[in-house]
Amino acid sequence: MLIFLYAPLIAISAYVFKEFLIQEGELLQFYGSFLNKIENDNIRKPLGGCLQCFSGQLALWSGLFFLKPNPFDLIILICLTIFSTILIDRFI
Repeated sequence: MLIFLYAPLIAISAYVFKEFLIQEGELLQFYGSFLNKIENDNIRKPLGGCLQCFSGQLALWSGLFFLKPNPFDLIILICLTIFSTILIDRFI
């Protein structure tokens, strides 16, 4: 099952995007400043304001677009991606 390979890759992508690319002075700093202007947490968090929320969104949409799995596989992919993101955030 490729889900076990895709989940850590999506988690690493979300971590690099959130922790490095949208910070002040980096390549996508304009997106980070755009996120800071959004006051509604329900919109800001999935767009990159929360690491776990953003990784879950990446897993959802990449799973639907690339893998086209059944709903059970999609739920496993999202959960494994969020779990991998938590592990990466805690231990790196």
